[in-house]
Amino acid sequence: MIGPQSSRPFWISISESTLGRWAMGGGPAGLAPFYTEAQSKYYKDDFFKLPGGVEPNQEQKNRFKAAWDVLGLVPPGVRLKNSMDKNAAVVIRDSAIEVHLPCELPFSGSDLSAAKARLVVAFSDPAFMDEMKRLRDEVTSDQENANYPSNLKPKNFPWRVVRVETDLYPIETKSNKMPSPGPPPGAGSVPNSPRGP
Repeated sequence: MIGPQSSRPFWISISESTLGRWAMGGGPAGLAPFYTEAQSKYYKDDFFKLPGGVEPNQEQKNRFKAAWDVLGLVPPGVRLKNSMDKNAAVVIRDSAIEVHLPCELPFSGSDLSAAKARLVVAFSDPAFMDEMKRLRDEVTSDQENANYPSNLKPKNFPWRVVRVETDLYPIETKSNKMPSPGPPPGAGSVPNSPRGP
């Protein structure tokens, strides 16, 4: 889900009914509810942030939109071949768990230019976060244990896409193409060769 947390119940109901709408009315019927004015406004005004969640100015929003509309995001290493930024980071906040996924924002006009970016997805169930905070506060250093607790069970987290963060700084990697070979030795005129009459 991409959008504000307050819209989550609505989008869950839409998601659960998508396959039924698709079966009855074809592809457009399945996808139509996802193209709303609110969703468009969210992309335009709230989806893009500078690193750390800082609000961009209008000129930066325009630059992001120009790149996003043409190519969107690509996985790390697609444009910036030697990038070391390929590992996700988990950030635990008081109100949410965030996973920051590395990606690249390509710029048009060059196959080698892109800005580093992070796609941020979050899980923010208040009851779960309160429980996790309580358990974390109860732990002391002498309780350290490498064994998994016996009551640990898998849990499905309803993640939602919150934002993409980038500084819009274009990085251009050098082309690895080999230079064109020159003419073979002896090609062309040879110095001091005899001339015809």
